Amino acid sequence: DSGHVKGENPLILEFTIPSGGTQIRLDMTGSNEDGAIDTPIYYGNDFYVNWGDGSSTVQLQGYGNDLQGDLFHTYDEAGVYEVKVVGQISFVYFEGQTGSEYLTDVKQWGSTEFYNFAAMFQAVNSIDSISATDGPSMAGLINQDADQFLTASGTPFQWPFFDFSNTFRETGITDISFLNNWDFNGCRVWMQPFRGTSITDFSPLANVDFSTIEYLSYFCSFSGPSFTSNDWQYIVNWDTSSLKYISMLGAGNSNITSLDGLELFDTSNVEVLEGLFYFASNYTDISAMGSWNVSNVSSIAGMLYSSSNISDITFLGSMNWSSNLTDVSYLFRSTSYGQSDMISVLEDLESSGQLINISYLFRDTTSLSGVVDLSNLNLEYVEDAEYLFYLGSATSNVTEINVTGWDVSNLTSVQKMFYNHNAATITGLDTWSLDSLENYFEMFENMKGFTGDGIEGWFPAGNPATSISEMLYDNDSFDADISGWDISGITSAANFMANATGMSTTNYDKLLIGWEATLQAAYSGGVGYPGIDSINFGGSEYSS
Repeated sequence: DSGHVKGENPLILEFTIPSGGTQIRLDMTGSNEDGAIDTPIYYGNDFYVNWGDGSSTVQLQGYGNDLQGDLFHTYDEAGVYEVKVVGQISFVYFEGQTGSEYLTDVKQWGSTEFYNFAAMFQAVNSIDSISATDGPSMAGLINQDADQFLTASGTPFQWPFFDFSNTFRETGITDISFLNNWDFNGCRVWMQPFRGTSITDFSPLANVDFSTIEYLSYFCSFSGPSFTSNDWQYIVNWDTSSLKYISMLGAGNSNITSLDGLELFDTSNVEVLEGLFYFASNYTDISAMGSWNVSNVSSIAGMLYSSSNISDITFLGSMNWSSNLTDVSYLFRSTSYGQSDMISVLEDLESSGQLINISYLFRDTTSLSGVVDLSNLNLEYVEDAEYLFYLGSATSNVTEINVTGWDVSNLTSVQKMFYNHNAATITGLDTWSLDSLENYFEMFENMKGFTGDGIEGWFPAGNPATSISEMLYDNDSFDADISGWDISGITSAANFMANATGMSTTNYDKLLIGWEATLQAAYSGGVGYPGIDSINFGGSEYSS
């Protein structure tokens, strides 16, 4: 028994049928016709449907996977019909359904306790408002929380499709006054419910009970609605004490330029501020968040990703971060903020937090130039630094990257770390002790000016390395003496130096002699040697 109360007051849906022979579909399972959406049924259903045309009602009973929930009905004549669903249902879903374009209103929500509102009306353009004077019950929501999406040191930008997510996305909704009748108590997710609509009056948001919302994402983002900075006034008094996750505040909405009014947001329980201003090139002032309590935040991954017009970012470093902060990946990706400002913020964040993930941090950050001095960083906790300085199609203006003194003993991922910084000298590599790094895949790929200074002493005896595949791919200037590397644990070296001019004959000879000696010492007579897949030294040539 699910504990749900069987609704006695019906859900009433209005369909405006244009002609006889028109078919509609009620999907009570959350699975559309091509199977693209497959929402599990959590609670038993017991209901019947009155199609509003005098036809006999349909009685269904089911539970879990036994639920019969695909209902079709064909009308003989054009007209406006009230379809009444009486009883207990878990969900009703209209996106992409047969006849959904004829749904024009919800006349009554009734006493049904839905378990989910996600994407309920998404892409139904025929509905522009809801006339029901009651509100739907959210007491039956499936009570998933946001914890599974608190992705510090994991994959950022994960979105939960349950509760109030995508509910009216890309619909014809222009009037949200019906929200005055809704009780959101028990709702945990508020994710882009009105994305792609043409709403202009947001005052009904002031009456929303936000006290149980844990996850807020894509708030008024991208194409519509016409939310502006002035409209923050309607949500400043929301009870946000339950929020754990905030992301995409107005991303891509050119009408929002600041956070003015959100100084009072209660963020004391927020753990993730991912992609907060993602693709928000419209923002010029975010200083209001300077008063937020961020002591529990673990991830600010992508907070400034693809935003470049914010006038001041330095205050971010002086906020009350704590040792909970571990993930700053993507933070400055695809931005052009002042180099000194970005480095200052990063140094402050490290001094407050225990940074584990710095991957993609400066990826495609076009404002880096000259000497990028990061020698004041320690990074003793960092594990992931892949794509850290990766630069795609742009031309690098960096001449030196100083990484002297970094504690990289916990580093486990360095893929494409310095990619495409052709003329850059990497200073301080000789101070690194890579005690945990197994995979050096593509670490210095496409660094045509990298000579290898500083890595001659890497790979000491007993090192954990297993892969050097493409480590120096397309690297024309490399000519370091790496004959002392212990490669006895290497099993993958494909394209190690492929597409590169190659080493000098002197250093190539040393490498071949030194590596052979290392392997002979580790595997006398070749006994137990696991082998290395094909290795490529570019244009290197040994002496005859």
